[in-house]
Amino acid sequence: MRDDKMLTYDDETKVATVNLHGKSKKYSVSLGNARTENWRLIVNEEEVWADLFYDGEALLAYSIGANYSALFRPDINTSESVKYAASNFATMGFKSYYNLKPDAKYLKGNSPHGKPRIESTVLFFAGHANYDNMAWEHGTLSREKSGVYFGKDFISSTTSIEYAGLESYNLSQTDLMVFAGCLTASKEESSENLLTRAIDNGAQTAVGFPDSIGTSSASKWRCKFSDGLALGKTVLESINYANSFDYDDTLVRNATYEGNPDLILRAAPRGYSVTNEEISIYNFYKSIYYSAENNEYKEISEFIIDNVDESFKITDYKIDVAKRGNDNYFVTFTKMIGALETDIVYTFSIKEGYVSTISLHGNINYSIPRNRGTSNLTKSGVEQRAILSSSYKEGYTLVNQRIIEKYHTMTNEFKTIVISEFKHEDTNTFVAEEYTE
Repeated sequence: MRDDKMLTYDDETKVATVNLHGKSKKYSVSLGNARTENWRLIVNEEEVWADLFYDGEALLAYSIGANYSALFRPDINTSESVKYAASNFATMGFKSYYNLKPDAKYLKGNSPHGKPRIESTVLFFAGHANYDNMAWEHGTLSREKSGVYFGKDFISSTTSIEYAGLESYNLSQTDLMVFAGCLTASKEESSENLLTRAIDNGAQTAVGFPDSIGTSSASKWRCKFSDGLALGKTVLESINYANSFDYDDTLVRNATYEGNPDLILRAAPRGYSVTNEEISIYNFYKSIYYSAENNEYKEISEFIIDNVDESFKITDYKIDVAKRGNDNYFVTFTKMIGALETDIVYTFSIKEGYVSTISLHGNINYSIPRNRGTSNLTKSGVEQRAILSSSYKEGYTLVNQRIIEKYHTMTNEFKTIVISEFKHEDTNTFVAEEYTE
């Protein structure tokens, strides 16, 4: 870039100047838009792109995550899915920023365009959470911890963590808030949660999870959800699209929303595509009516038999129905072999009583190896080994474990999955770790 005069650096003032597309922007520590690391000046590449690639009024998207390895094992990390989502938002035309080491000053401060970050058009949060807060801890010092809270701005008297409170901001210009963490949509302890408070304070749509969800599955779900948004789907369609993929922790499919499910942010440029080779999508020749009262699947079963799998039997499948709003449902058929779950999954959404598409994941022509049974796959002591595999600091308490026995038809593998749910006492947040044998 220096050879093309796209980048210049003044050793005396310690200011870098980037020249792109007829625009010029200065970056330095003193200007507050750069940092030093190993004697080098570091600038957020997404910020440079946003500063120099767009014209007109800014539509801002902020994605926030953290690597919790200082407190928990390294795979408790929301960084990659946050960067992935931020890239999708940039492709969609937003001035997209991400921060993986957020502090309270950053969360409560203004964007480079003069608008409070918490009042941006899109906010995508991923981290340890509960119904009332989400906390990011990328180190052990107080300044390395921050969070968002469903009330007003406050500083915790027990942890000194400073929170940006939703009720301290005007969210009337915020189209979408995503709280991608455990229990953010839960109503078990209170009728209100992060999602409802976001809507009460003006946001158009909010998305979250009512359950504690495994970190690996949640990371994949976040990426697929942002893919759906970039493809121009509505929020509800993007949730359903993400749900169509295979997850070891299927509780991620209980993702829900408050507010407007028909919100479309903006589609990526024509020609944008995503990888979805895991699933096949079938369109019905006519809309099929579904009644939640009688759980009638006759027409859907007939369609699958006629168009997908002639050996299909509804009795071979576990059926899960998640209600979302008035007369909106998401239905999952999971193929079972005895007590063994498989990755053969049919998913479809019902809107206003009708279903028009169905998605299939898995190999319906699977063949289980003859030398492998399908029962008693759980290995002795697997729960304890799952705990021993974790490396977490004082303050995390094990509150629950779930064991899933699964056969992957796509890879012909048997897996025992342990979902261990931990509570972080200091922040009253939860994290669920996935361990596989």
